[in-house]
Amino acid sequence: MINTRHCCRRLFLPVLAVLIAACSGNKEPQPSGPSVPNQAYEIVFSSNSEQPAALYKVDEDGSNIRRLVPVRNYAATSPSVSVEGEHIFYNLAYGVGSSFRRMKADGSDDVELVSFTYNVTYPRISPDGKYVVYESRRDGNDEIYVVDVDAGTHHRLTYNNTYDNEPVWTPDGKIVFTSMVEGKRNIFIMDRDGENLRNLKKDTSMIYLAPSISPDGRKIAFMNFFQIYTMNIDGTDKKQITDSGMQDNISPAWSPDGKKIAFNRKFGKGWDVMVINADGTNEQRLTFDNDLYNNTPVWIKKAE
Repeated sequence: MINTRHCCRRLFLPVLAVLIAACSGNKEPQPSGPSVPNQAYEIVFSSNSEQPAALYKVDEDGSNIRRLVPVRNYAATSPSVSVEGEHIFYNLAYGVGSSFRRMKADGSDDVELVSFTYNVTYPRISPDGKYVVYESRRDGNDEIYVVDVDAGTHHRLTYNNTYDNEPVWTPDGKIVFTSMVEGKRNIFIMDRDGENLRNLKKDTSMIYLAPSISPDGRKIAFMNFFQIYTMNIDGTDKKQITDSGMQDNISPAWSPDGKKIAFNRKFGKGWDVMVINADGTNEQRLTFDNDLYNNTPVWIKKAE
């Protein structure tokens, strides 16, 4: 049974998503409070409340938590959502290899789109649904690849003797990712074929991780030293929006209307789901599971 807790509790993960499969637990992730009528959005996340990890959905206020996919023999990780908000994509990770899958927002019609014979992380569907970008060590170190969903052809996009990680799509089909190709980790952008690579923010004072692109393509949320920041897509107007002291924050994700950002915060030995306004106000904790990994939140429109 799923237990609820009232939202008056004290308010206060890709980098750690791979840890989900290794962590076990038997209790459900716990929502924070009562339901709110006409809630506009829900948040999908991966949790190891059952072993192995499965996908869950929770209302924006932390209520009405439920599992989306049946517990299988493999971990369901890295959820993402289609542009129109009708489908959820995720990675079903095997010991070696994985299955990139699509299902409807209610968890039905679960089908495989791409089968990988090697390990991948951060697979993300393109805005037009034709390609999947992902990160892999198939050639020795972390590089960025793209696969044509229909043709099944894979193409390597980066050739750097360093770490290229965390690829995400912009609304117009470009790829944003983090890399240490110029020394300290920064955020880069390139075309879908790997051309026109450029550094968005040549900044040696910060370490840029876990980029998330706003729905209008104008802003990026990211992590630096375990705090969440936002900036314009051209690297200007950088702002810190969390200030949680020694509590780590990871995995920011914009809401479909661009007004809020979901993210993970470390509590105890695990990670919980948080929501904050894009300007840094009204921070709320949605799950209360100090020993579970409730990771990689993404937003989806709630069916009326």
